[in-house]
Amino acid sequence: MKEEEIKLKWKSYSSHLTQFLQDLMMNQSFTDVTLVCDDGQEIKSHKFVLCTSSFVLKNMISSLPQTQNCGRLLWKGIKNQEMMSIIELMYLGKTEVNQERKEFFITAIKSLKIHEFSKVQAIDSVINDKQQQSPCKYEMKWENYSEHLLRMLQEMFKAVDFTNV
Repeated sequence: MKEEEIKLKWKSYSSHLTQFLQDLMMNQSFTDVTLVCDDGQEIKSHKFVLCTSSFVLKNMISSLPQTQNCGRLLWKGIKNQEMMSIIELMYLGKTEVNQERKEFFITAIKSLKIHEFSKVQAIDSVINDKQQQSPCKYEMKWENYSEHLLRMLQEMFKAVDFTNV
């Protein structure tokens, strides 16, 4: 006789994941990689967030020795200000960029091949001019961020070896 399955759905799952990633970013809990910017500033992060958001970072992190708990990645040409905005985009699905740094930011996200934005021909189409609120800020939003979060979590679980837990 076939066993009956029970299906459960967590209605607020996407908002829970969003809050979870925001907490991870703010508290820097469980960080396992350090990004060193061109200006010497360091940003602690999580490999799974970086790998699931950027093709380039995934390749770099995959090449780190498996025994290395906290790798350090040096970024030539990307200053702390741009990297912090990129990190916010990866963790929160949105960020704000100062007008005078906009071109540097766009160059940085193109060089890192951030998933959603590596497919966009004209990156200006995903940057909202916030001049009504602030004359020197641009807001960037990752439109399919909830879907990205779910894929990120699925990919993270595929990589975990539960036999040794």
